[in-house]
Amino acid sequence: MTTKFGVFSERPDVGQGDPYVDTVKPDPRDKGLNFRVPVSKTGKNNDAAFDKFKPLYEGEKFVEPMRSAIQQKNASKKQNVTEKAWKAASPMKESAAPGDYFGTIGGKIPYEPGTVEVKKKKGEVEGQPKNIVTGPSKKGG
Repeated sequence: MTTKFGVFSERPDVGQGDPYVDTVKPDPRDKGLNFRVPVSKTGKNNDAAFDKFKPLYEGEKFVEPMRSAIQQKNASKKQNVTEKAWKAASPMKESAAPGDYFGTIGGKIPYEPGTVEVKKKKGEVEGQPKNIVTGPSKKGG
């Protein structure tokens, strides 16, 4: 009859039956007090100050933050000359048609042609090699 690995008998484990021996000795620093905190220093509490510590806003009246923001906004609005911050410019006084030159400093500038382009016919164009043509790769096998 065979065992679970297909052999006639299973081999025993190497350390089976041996007594346990602890070879690592514990570090003496691990026992007892290993984390000490120094005693609090004097000179930072009320006994070291000239007076008792006071809150920063002692005796001042409480003001809601939103209310003070609204009051500041209203005060800045009173300084404005007009209600609107920006006003669009009025349109031109005289304009005959779109593309009119009224109001320009120099008036109309005449057209000066640069280079003369001559259109070539179908047979006059020099022959050039074709562009590189590629085909898409096959999909699948």
